[in-house]
Amino acid sequence: MATVSRETEALSSQETPAPWLSLIGLGEDGATGLCREALAALNEAEIVFGGERHIALVGSVPGELRPWPQPFRNALPQILKERGRKICVLATSDPFHYGIGNSISRAIPAEEMRIIPQLSSFSMACTRMRWPQEECALVSLHGRTLYRIVPHLQPEARILALSWDETTPRAVAELLTARGMGASR
Repeated sequence: MATVSRETEALSSQETPAPWLSLIGLGEDGATGLCREALAALNEAEIVFGGERHIALVGSVPGELRPWPQPFRNALPQILKERGRKICVLATSDPFHYGIGNSISRAIPAEEMRIIPQLSSFSMACTRMRWPQEECALVSLHGRTLYRIVPHLQPEARILALSWDETTPRAVAELLTARGMGASR
């Protein structure tokens, strides 16, 4: 769980009248898949923050492009220093489904943001598999331990696990096999 520093708290307590930050969820189709509102926010932004992959997906925009700093925990203070300017933050699909939305909303009041999500990878996977989302365990292994999946391992369970990288599927298969569930699909 991320913590908010004193500097971040001080910056987040400054008053700003209207939404200045647009949090935009991107699909793999980048700017092509954005609605008019998201495209307008992106084109009006003075600064666009995002991961290198997100920045590549939107291509050229009028505003300044700023990739996430390393370490990532330095991103929020950088965003807050720009309070009052037109800022766009790019995220993957639904920013509040295992995304950056939670971290940002701890420091920036809801009335100062507009959030424009895309379909999450979980929503798309459930739709393709014809699985009702409410009947599935949705687990993100992105930057998290593989063992987050263990509490959901039960016969007939429907588990969708978001992969960290190309090694995750094999690691999940090995875990399932070690637990006698190797025939799972």
